Amino acid sequence: DGCSFEDEQIGKEIRHALEYYDRLSPKIYIRTSRDAYLGKEDDRLRITFDTDIRYRMEKLSLKDDPKDKPVTDQIVMELKVHEAMPLWLTEILSRGKIYKTGFSKYGEAYMQQLFSSRKGNYHV
Repeated sequence: DGCSFEDEQIGKEIRHALEYYDRLSPKIYIRTSRDAYLGKEDDRLRITFDTDIRYRMEKLSLKDDPKDKPVTDQIVMELKVHEAMPLWLTEILSRGKIYKTGFSKYGEAYMQQLFSSRKGNYHV
């Protein structure tokens, strides 16, 4: 029924998904606080930090709800590079012992919901 940010990128993506997929309906709401950075010398390098990642599977409006459950209490850093990662960044990450791993906010929220509905209070 419309949104207050339909001219912004996320609004365009939602509108495209609704037009592209037949019978699309929301199943989960995931929100995060994100700090995003763009490379000074190479704007194809993007780094984001997600904190306060939360979800819910009911009342799926785009408004925050104090009953949202945490997905993780950790900070999720995502690096996006066009081709190869710059050497200076590789060195910084190596010194900090930061290595590539996979993480899905949706997958983690789904698993938490699955375990909590079957076994009580599973929480990561």
